[in-house]
Amino acid sequence: MEHEYRFKVVVVGEEAVGKTSLILRYVENTFEGDYIPTLGVNFVVKDLPDMSTRLVIWDIGGQNMWKAKLNLYLKGSDGAIIIFDVTRPVTFGTLDTWISKLQQQLDPQFPYVVVGNKTDLQDLRKVQEAHAHKFLKNKRHSIYFEASAKTGKNVEDLFRRIADELIKLQQ
Repeated sequence: MEHEYRFKVVVVGEEAVGKTSLILRYVENTFEGDYIPTLGVNFVVKDLPDMSTRLVIWDIGGQNMWKAKLNLYLKGSDGAIIIFDVTRPVTFGTLDTWISKLQQQLDPQFPYVVVGNKTDLQDLRKVQEAHAHKFLKNKRHSIYFEASAKTGKNVEDLFRRIADELIKLQQ
């Protein structure tokens, strides 16, 4: 199949926020409850025929040892998905750092989507949706999704949204 658009999208965030789980839910419609850290980087391809688009999705490990190589993994990226865990405020607290790293390494107009993951864990939730919206209100890009890799909530929508943003930049 011929694709009019091909984009490299990096998925970043602290360790254990559910980056790999969101990607697997999107690409394979599966969920694995056991945590297995990503060592370095993995990538998968997802075709969006109705958008004439191919996404090459890079899953970047969140452990400190991989953060040192982040600039290598970001090379050639077209867009990003920054994920935090709504049950762990410390992961929300690092959003500014992730956004700054992306803007330093790439174009300041670089499109990204912020995702509050693990919304299925409502009893453990510590970061409220309104707080995330307030934080992003003053950011250049305020695209925010609440998602759950476990239930599939908003997973398809968030990946399609980054694809849509990238297509708009090409037109």
